[in-house]
Amino acid sequence: MDEVLKELARKKQAEVEQLNYDQVGVWPEQVLEELVTLGVLKPADNATGCVCYDCSDQCWIEPDIRMLNDTGEKIGRYICPFDHCDVGAITVDLKRLQCWQINEDKLIQSGYLEKQSYPAGIIRRRKEPSNNKIMLIACLVEHHRIGTEKPNFDPMDQMSIQKKLGWSQSKTSRTMSLIFGEHPMAKYQNFCRGQLIEGFLKRLDDRNLAYDAITEDPNSDMEFLSPT
Repeated sequence: MDEVLKELARKKQAEVEQLNYDQVGVWPEQVLEELVTLGVLKPADNATGCVCYDCSDQCWIEPDIRMLNDTGEKIGRYICPFDHCDVGAITVDLKRLQCWQINEDKLIQSGYLEKQSYPAGIIRRRKEPSNNKIMLIACLVEHHRIGTEKPNFDPMDQMSIQKKLGWSQSKTSRTMSLIFGEHPMAKYQNFCRGQLIEGFLKRLDDRNLAYDAITEDPNSDMEFLSPT
C-alpha cells in the first residue's frame, strides 16, 4: 500500500488527474477497494475508450455500447478498420472504461504529498488545452521529421506518445481527439499508411506553433527541427 500511495503522489505531482482500469488493474484487488474506502481514489466518469491489446499496434479504440438481447448485459463492440490486422470484431469488457480520480487532499492529509503554496495574488493556472494540442503536434512533427527531405511515415503508438510527453492515457486520448476527431488513433494511423500525415501536420502547423512550443520547453528532450 505504501508504494501505491507514493506512486499516486508522483502522478499527482505530474498533474495526472485520474487513473483508468488498466492502470489500477496491476494492483491487488483489495488495494483498489481500500483506496476508494479511504477516499484517496474516487470513482469518475467512464472513459470513452481504451487501448486494444489484441495486436501489436495497441490502438486506442472507442467501442460502441450494445445490449445483448438474451441476457440484457451491456458489452462494448469495435470493428478494427485496418486491413493488415486480422482481429476483426473486438468485444470490450466495459470494466475497462472505468476511471478513478486521485484525491489530492487525502494524499496531503496522509503525508504522501506536500501542499503547494503560492505567493499572495498568484493563482495557479493549468495549461490551456490549446497548448496541449500544440505540444502533441510538436511531438508528431518531430517523430515524422516534417519539413525534412526524408519524412518518416511510421506511426507512433499511443504508449510511445504518452511516454514522450509524460501524459496520462486519458489526456493523450483527449488531445488526439482534438486533432483527429472520432477514433483518433485509427485515423492517425491511416494518415501515416497513406503518407498523408506530412500534409496534414503542415496544415495544422502553418504558423510553426509546434516548433515554437517545443523550442520554448526547457524540459523537452526532442531534437529540434528547423521551421519551414
